Amino acid sequence: DTSEGAFSVYQDEAYYNGFSSIDERGVCPLGWSSGSEGSWTTLAETNGGLSSAWDELRSELWNGNNQSGFSCLPRGYRRWHDGEYVNLNGMAYFWTDALDGESLIDFRVSSNNAVTVGPNSTLNDGFSIRCTKD
Repeated sequence: DTSEGAFSVYQDEAYYNGFSSIDERGVCPLGWSSGSEGSWTTLAETNGGLSSAWDELRSELWNGNNQSGFSCLPRGYRRWHDGEYVNLNGMAYFWTDALDGESLIDFRVSSNNAVTVGPNSTLNDGFSIRCTKD
């Protein structure tokens, strides 16, 4: 429950709050970012669109074909209000660097064959960050 960049580690996975993704100090190395809403949407669109990109983005270890090379694995997220790690085997959540009002846009890949890009309810949840070259 902070308004600054923070992270936690659980089972060798780092979970960053949304403030980390938009922190002026940068969570990614120079020349890299957590990606705009547009870059995440383009990733999905170039891999079959939001309705079918899940197979192209998911690792073979997660029953995908990984044609994109993205190698997505389900890591779930950390809920801010109780610190619980949830959806560990069913969803992958990634922060973008795009604000929508007071919510941060996120990118989600699920085990029920869905990919979404949209605003999250709170910047305090802990999601993964995938740095992309600017």
